[in-house]
Amino acid sequence: MGRGSSWLILVVLCTGCAQDTSTCGVCDEPESLLDSLGNPTGFERCADGAVNRVSQERYTPDWSGDCRGDEDALYCASDSDCTAGDHGVCAHRLLSSGTTCECQYACLSDDDCEPGQACVSGTLLQSGDAWPQCIAARCLVDDDCALCGQCGVSSYWSGCGIGDTLACRDPTDTCHSQADCGDAWMEQCAFGNDDFVCREPNCAT
Repeated sequence: MGRGSSWLILVVLCTGCAQDTSTCGVCDEPESLLDSLGNPTGFERCADGAVNRVSQERYTPDWSGDCRGDEDALYCASDSDCTAGDHGVCAHRLLSSGTTCECQYACLSDDDCEPGQACVSGTLLQSGDAWPQCIAARCLVDDDCALCGQCGVSSYWSGCGIGDTLACRDPTDTCHSQADCGDAWMEQCAFGNDDFVCREPNCAT
């Protein structure tokens, strides 16, 4: 092997090794989050309010739909009407056109989701739903994140809808939690453009 080949191997192996991780956000005093039955959810909340996923767990059904019956449009009346999939709930939804009741289908574990997704409780998301749902996932647990070791939950309301993601926290993030964002109009610490940053609602994004 020539000297040039040795340098090439060294460069390839060292790609990214100069990353400065001193700016990674720190998860102080992590608190394990439990469901209403006292079971682990696989998530921890840091002292600053940031939430990370530390393990993959299976949810135990302990929820029901929240349809009130006085919505503008009723596509279901009770959970028993939702049979197109497993773990159906008749959910109240607020849309730009008014309120509806419609069927939503919960997941119990990542196995119920498509590749590139994870099963996350709606109580950790801006939807506030009692049941877990499949969301986009760039990581599944903290161990997937080589630089900062935190697989963070992002739930961003654009003004037109909610985008939920699990993503690795990186040294280039400009926020770790909502506490790092200013008083700008409804600014949110959320994942976007490969980093956790403070974002205002913007339907264009």
